[in-house]
Order: sequence, then C-alpha cells, then structure tokens
Amino acid sequence: MSTSVVRTQDMSTSVVCSQDMSTCVVRTQDMSTCVVCTQDMSTCVVCTQDMSTCVVCTQDMSTCVVCTQDLSTCVVRTQDISTSVVRSQDMSTSVVRTQDMSTSVVRSQDMSTCVVRTQDMSTCVVCTQDMSTCVVRTQDMSTCVVCTQDMSTCVVRSQDMSTCVVRSQDMSTCIVRTQDMSTCVVRSQDMSTCVVRSQDMSTCIVRTQDMSTCVVCTQDMSTCVVCTQDMSTCVVCTQDMSTCVVCTQDLSTCVVRTQDMSTSVVRSQDMSTSVVRTQDMSTCVVRSQDMSTSVVRSQDMSTSVVRSQDMSTSVVRSQDMST
Repeated sequence: MSTSVVRTQDMSTSVVCSQDMSTCVVRTQDMSTCVVCTQDMSTCVVCTQDMSTCVVCTQDMSTCVVCTQDLSTCVVRTQDISTSVVRSQDMSTSVVRTQDMSTSVVRSQDMSTCVVRTQDMSTCVVCTQDMSTCVVRTQDMSTCVVCTQDMSTCVVRSQDMSTCVVRSQDMSTCIVRTQDMSTCVVRSQDMSTCVVRSQDMSTCIVRTQDMSTCVVCTQDMSTCVVCTQDMSTCVVCTQDMSTCVVCTQDLSTCVVRTQDMSTSVVRSQDMSTSVVRTQDMSTCVVRSQDMSTSVVRSQDMSTSVVRSQDMSTSVVRSQDMST
C-alpha cells in the first residue's frame, strides 16, 4: 500500500498518491499533462508530457514558476501577473517585466549592471550597481544621456556624436560641443550669456540672450569685435583698447579712434576719402585715396588749406573765399 491509484471510469484521468498521501500525481490519459502536488497542496507542479515545460505554483497560486526542461530559462509570475521575472539557468541574468510589458528591467547576477527598457524600447536606461553612472538612450539611439549618481553632471550626446551637451546639476552652466570639438558653446542658466569658442580657442564669441550684442575675441584677446544684433555697427578694438575701429554694416563708413580719442579717422567704403580729426575737432584733414590731394580745415572752417601730394602746391582759402 505504498502507492494508491485512482482512475476515472473513462480512464481519462488517473491520480497516483503515496501511502501517506504526502505526494499525489494527476495524469491525463494521453499523459499530455502531469500534476504533482504535496499532501497539503501547498505546492503543485504541472508538467507537459515531454517535460519540456514545468509550472510550479504555491497553494494560493500567488506565485508561479515556469521553467523549460533544461532549466535554461525560468519565469516567475505573481498571481495577478503584474510582474514577471525571467532568469537564465546560471542566474547570470534576470529580467523583470510589468504585466503590460511597459517596463523591462535586466540585471546581471552581481547586479553590477541594470538595464531598464520601456515596452516600445523608446527609452533604455543602463545603470551601474552603485548607480554612480546612468545612461539613457532613445530607441533609435539618436540621443544618449549620461549622468553621475548625484546628477551633478549630465552629458547628452547625439547618435552620431556630432553634438555633446554637458550640464551642471543646478543647470547654471550648459556646455555644447561638436564631435570634433571644433566649437564649444557655454551658456548660463538663464541663457543671458552664450560663449562660443573654437577648438583651438583662437576665436571666442560672446552673445547676450537677446543677441543684441555680439563680441568676438581672438585667443590672446589681442583683438575684439563688438557687433549689434542687426550687425548694423561693428567695433574692433585692440587688447589694450589703444585703437578702435567702428564700421557700419555695409562698411560704407569706418571710424578709427585712438584710446585717448585724440585722433579720429573716418574712411569711406571704397577708401577714396579719408578724414582725420583731432579730439577737439580743431583740425580736420581730408585726403583722397591716392593721397594726391589733402585738405586741412580749421574748426570754425575759417581757413582751408589744399595741398598737392608732393606738396608742390598749397592753396589757402578764407571761409568766405574772399582770399
């Protein structure tokens, strides 16, 4: 009486139990399904005939484990199927999915790496065990975000790595770099200031938020160009500000001023005419492009002197041309 067998009349189902009823096996006639339960029914195992798949469930069916015959893959499901865990045979990898498959978490055995994916794979998050680094990628890998654990620094890269954005935790600074590092843009949090630097730092452009002012400086700051938003006026100054050039957008007029503003030079676009004025405007010199003619006028225009290039001829006229 070590074993007892109970069969239905049509032999469609058979139940085999041990003498103490500690274990019971229920088989269908064709042996397609086999159920093994403990006496208290706390655990039940359901296997297919070829044992290719086995399901182990707790008595209240709150948890079920489905394994392949070679145990290469195991799935653990909760009763409401809200969560599903898939583990490889060597437990090296574990996958956790929500019921609607909206989120999938893949962890390595030592938990050193953790990958979180959305159902449509639109977003993928990879984190190290200590969460010191997190990488967020979009499905098409067009954008990649790498953040440190404390989120103090975030790097956003485009798929082709053509652009790289580094932001500080408080977003006070934002640095944008191109792949070849040829251009580097630094923006303040309120975007009030924007600095663009070339790779070799040979050129530096500073722009205000409204782009009303644009400053371009060389690496050694030896030359600076300041332009208005509409580029209607440009000022070029040397590092020591000893000389400044102010030009209109079409370069029709250019003014060169010394630091102490003692001398001012105004040139026309074609450089055909050049006007030199002293600070107090006491003297004004007008020269033609080829310097063939030079006109000197006093401040009150009372006297006008016209000289030829070789200074061979000099004409002095009074204001009223009486002399």
